Amino acid sequence: MRRCNVANLATTALVAACLLSTTGCWQVVRARTMNVAAARAEEKAAAEAQRAMVAAAQARGTTAAQQDAGRDVLKLKEYPPLPAPAWHQKYVALLKERCNVEWEVVQGPADSVALREEVIAYNAVMRAEIERRFGADILLKLQIEAEGKK
Repeated sequence: MRRCNVANLATTALVAACLLSTTGCWQVVRARTMNVAAARAEEKAAAEAQRAMVAAAQARGTTAAQQDAGRDVLKLKEYPPLPAPAWHQKYVALLKERCNVEWEVVQGPADSVALREEVIAYNAVMRAEIERRFGADILLKLQIEAEGKK
């Protein structure tokens, strides 16, 4: 009988050790799973905030361009400022001379996604307005002329 009791005690101790370690393992796994879920939720929230910020910037750019066009102010914007080809100054001068279009280099942080999206939206509306007033290919014609290809 002593042998059965010793065997039972050993088995009970082994089962208890397994349960304790398994419970500990499950707690670690559960904590890691919760951390992963929290990280995914954070990433999702950040992506959603980024999308909202881009949409707001695009709306600002569109509204500003519509207001400028309504006041008869035609302007194209550049952001971020980039090195210009040799013909660029002539292109800007032709825009002003033939279409009364200003060229604005927007100052701001070099990596502003919001500002870049705002300028892109502004220029899209303004290009459409310029082409409506002066012809569908006016911007291309002026660029070709400035490059000296014509």
